[in-house]
Amino acid sequence: MTPTPRVIVLGASGTLGGRIVDLLRRELPEVRVVAAGRHPERLDTPEVRRLDLDDPDGFPSALVGARALVHAAGPFDHDGQPLVAACLRAGVDYLDLAEDPAFLARVRASAQASGTRSRIVPGCSTVPGLVALLAHRFEREPSLASIDAYLCLGSRNPVSRGLLYGLLRPIGSPAPHGTRWFSRLVRFRYRDGRERSLGRYPLALEKGVELSGRPIPLRLFVGFDRALLGRALVRLGRVLPSLSGEALARLVGRMLPLARAWRPLGSPEGRLALVALDPANAEIARLEIR
Repeated sequence: MTPTPRVIVLGASGTLGGRIVDLLRRELPEVRVVAAGRHPERLDTPEVRRLDLDDPDGFPSALVGARALVHAAGPFDHDGQPLVAACLRAGVDYLDLAEDPAFLARVRASAQASGTRSRIVPGCSTVPGLVALLAHRFEREPSLASIDAYLCLGSRNPVSRGLLYGLLRPIGSPAPHGTRWFSRLVRFRYRDGRERSLGRYPLALEKGVELSGRPIPLRLFVGFDRALLGRALVRLGRVLPSLSGEALARLVGRMLPLARAWRPLGSPEGRLALVALDPANAEIARLEIR
């Protein structure tokens, strides 16, 4: 009798991890979904395992009997190579929700150095996935030279420690275009006339997206429904690069109550606009979703 395949969800106690567990159980009832994390006693699910990213020696036992692992334990500022190596040795497929380019580069390097048949799929995050998918709407534009994406986040939505840490980590750090991420704000007008202030932010599609066999450069601008938040992030960018991971974690701990208190003043609506540009940077097409 063929054993029931297991899928391990690391970070199942988090917002995204919990939703992934629910989604897998609903859509794939033939799969045994295993919730995993540093503190399995906090996971109120039928099957749990301890998987601590700071304890690589425990990886082999945590992966026993698994067919795949979904890594949703952000922020992704740690070294993912030991976990990827453990998955490769165990013949377990690996998927993560990371967006950090350095993290993704290390994961890809680990996968390329392996001769196993495990599938390694990094960077399955919401924003890069949506941008890459929706960009194909511009595939038949003959003069398409580049695409700009403008993401406005609703500040009434839930905020967690990991989410806030991941948002702040790249701000102010050097960017490939010669400046720093989120060093200044640009104004963008959506189709309904609303304007938002957004800053340039890294996107896990550093080589752009391939349309009709050619790579199309992509830029991402991120902001909030309240201009004050964007201005605050620009100012924070002057000091954030000098902070260690531990110092940033402490700062996030102090900011979290303020971020949660701000929520009633914000909107739950998120907006994503993709703008197709010609070689002169003139708009030739646009797509917006809310």
